[in-house]
Amino acid sequence: MFPRSSQYRKTTHYNTTHRRRQNLYALPSTQWQMLAAPPISLLDTLSAVDDAIDCNADLADAIYEVGLASFGLSDDEETPSSTPTKQHNPGWNWHGKAKPNDISKAQSTIRQFYRDWTAQGFALEVQPLLNTILADLEMYLPIRPKPRPDVDTTATESHDHNRNHNSNSDDFSSPSLLLPGAGLGRILFELCLHGYSATGNEISYHQLLASNFILNCTRHADQFAIYPFAHSFTNVVSRDHQLKRFTVPDVHPATAMAERARAQSARAEHSARDEQSPTKSQTVIGERQQSLSQSQSQTDTEVPIPVGEMNMTAGDFVLSYSGPDTANTFDGVVSVFFIDTAPNLIRYIETVKNFLKQGGYWINIGPLLWHFDDRGPATSQSKSTSSISGRKGAGDATTSNDSDDDDDDDDDGEEIPTPSDGKDSKDYQDKGIAEPGSFELSVDEVLHLVSTLGFEMQRHEIITTSTTSTSTSTSSPAYGHSHGSGLGYMQDPESLLQNRYRCSHWVARKL
Repeated sequence: MFPRSSQYRKTTHYNTTHRRRQNLYALPSTQWQMLAAPPISLLDTLSAVDDAIDCNADLADAIYEVGLASFGLSDDEETPSSTPTKQHNPGWNWHGKAKPNDISKAQSTIRQFYRDWTAQGFALEVQPLLNTILADLEMYLPIRPKPRPDVDTTATESHDHNRNHNSNSDDFSSPSLLLPGAGLGRILFELCLHGYSATGNEISYHQLLASNFILNCTRHADQFAIYPFAHSFTNVVSRDHQLKRFTVPDVHPATAMAERARAQSARAEHSARDEQSPTKSQTVIGERQQSLSQSQSQTDTEVPIPVGEMNMTAGDFVLSYSGPDTANTFDGVVSVFFIDTAPNLIRYIETVKNFLKQGGYWINIGPLLWHFDDRGPATSQSKSTSSISGRKGAGDATTSNDSDDDDDDDDDGEEIPTPSDGKDSKDYQDKGIAEPGSFELSVDEVLHLVSTLGFEMQRHEIITTSTTSTSTSTSSPAYGHSHGSGLGYMQDPESLLQNRYRCSHWVARKL
């Protein structure tokens, strides 16, 4: 989880500024004094970074406090001597020193807030993805009013009878969606705001605590200030960029939902009043019959669509949704920057096939930065399930593990792995993504595997921030090919180093 507030603040100060002061003072006095004097003023910069760290820690503290309350824990440290058994107080031993990995995840989560819940980060990194997803949903899983029993539709049977101008808010058919790897919940929130009943799934406690806080516990928009790039001292163009301040959330979820619900209710009430007038009702019926022959998009702005239902589940995606209790439960699945978190993509595909209804749609968009590409053999796995909590190497220069420098000792006398008995073993217990084994595929191979395992590919393209793509869809417009600049992921747009992803976007239908 998030480290204790004092640990996070103290450790981050030490690792970020204290050691830099020590290194600065280790220089000859004439040199460090030169760097400390204007216009460089390096000591002043470190003091400003300290202030930024405190600001980030304020948000971490707020998440931490809500997390404690959610789990019924206390911040007061208790010792085994004061609570002899775990049965008397199971929470006593949750305290402990935060490990470097814990601090790193907490800092990464703070930076994730920039991506999902600041105006700039959302516009640059999330909005292009959301636009693509919403276009797919409108084409394959649109929200449609249910047919009204009090309306004669015999004259319109050849048209789309689900498009109905006078539908009440209770008369909508809202497709159910699952979003694995929901992260901080921004896309989940946006889909619900657009009327879809969406369930997010997340395995990372850091992400779960942070998403719960931002979605349910903030009081107003721009409540917290963050400095997502304050920790980065490399590839900096200007200290103003490094110390740029952002506010979160850019949109207050509860307020946005309430405003949308009020607007929907007002339009529904207005529609109901119109129906009470016979003359108006006859006019509306005539208008409906005429409008049904027009484009569906024209009616979308006239129909009051209610806010969708939002849910979040915690746990391993495979273990949570591959069982019979979740079979055929969702109309669609939206996987965003997710499928490359799979050590075994076959398990992911089988899981989607299990919970998706027949004829349901799988919308995928993201790169293939396989998170387990350096996993060792089953006897010495080097990764844990926690490694999927964030994108490996987001925003870092030292992220590639595609090194050609192999350790010669690793090959000496190495035993050739033998196939695992897997599910054939009587003692088998499904461990989800912790199961041994892993592999990495190309885009072409992913498409083939999805099609082989019970899906029909509807479209595929490689998209960039400029929305240009290489399309293989027969039902969508042709796009011009462009390498483009790609999409950032928690990326400082002013940094000299720009890590960008060209994303594989496809839609598949379950057969």
